[in-house]
Amino acid sequence: MREPRKTDFRPRWLRTLTPEAELEFAEMPPNGSVPWDWPRITTRILMHDHGYRLSLRSVSEVTQLTQKLADYAGYDVVYGPNPNFADLRSLSSEVTRFTKLTSEPFEVGSFTIPAHFESDPVEIMNDVNKSRYETDQIAMRFADMLGSIESSTNVTDVSVGALQTLSALKGILNREASSIEFSLSDRTGTAFAVRKVNEGFLNQVRDTIKSRRSSREKLETLEGRVTELDIVECKLLLSVGDVRHRVKGDFSSMFTPSLRESLNRRVRLEGIVERRDSDPSVIHIQSVEMLDDE
Repeated sequence: MREPRKTDFRPRWLRTLTPEAELEFAEMPPNGSVPWDWPRITTRILMHDHGYRLSLRSVSEVTQLTQKLADYAGYDVVYGPNPNFADLRSLSSEVTRFTKLTSEPFEVGSFTIPAHFESDPVEIMNDVNKSRYETDQIAMRFADMLGSIESSTNVTDVSVGALQTLSALKGILNREASSIEFSLSDRTGTAFAVRKVNEGFLNQVRDTIKSRRSSREKLETLEGRVTELDIVECKLLLSVGDVRHRVKGDFSSMFTPSLRESLNRRVRLEGIVERRDSDPSVIHIQSVEMLDDE
């Protein structure tokens, strides 16, 4: 059987319409139902001072972090909100196929990144039973997560992994963009939410992360480059300025998403610092911020 081929066929009655009939035909109201499309997440990067250039690194980071947020939203859809969840590696291939975003061609002259979920509805076994899920639910949960932070309501339902992923957007805002905007629409093409991530929003993310810390000890900040990282043992080595030895660090698994991106990159770490001869020797990490290498 031959592959189907698109044609520009027009029936005879349409080709022989009089100008008056064509006008009447054009003015006829549309009938039928709205065709089903895909639920969408469209990411828009708004530039400082209306700039018109953007590094590929920033484009790459935004798209990767958007996919991660969609993965966290999909986890919540399937398994329910879990404020302690942070390790996307534990997601099954079935779930990651379900949450996969597919990029579309960029619009000329803009940094809008259109993407859609194209998975069919799936049935996945969660902690209780096997249930049916649709990708609309991921888009809605994505909007709910950011809306919870924006309004400071139900923030305890947002996973620490999603919070860390959002905080990683700060590097892009510091470097090139003034804000990042997420527009969400459902399968019918109806837009139902717009969420903007800017400096004020990320300050709320930072405060939310801090509110979950158990330690009340005095925290210090170290800046340097991560030269070794062990995400299994949750340890790292940090090269810091004039300190001759590398500073050891340990961290909670909640910081794994951010630190996996940090190897051989500059970071600002906040935590409880142990010193030896006035120099830092160990830092027990409680906050991670990526810094610009440029």
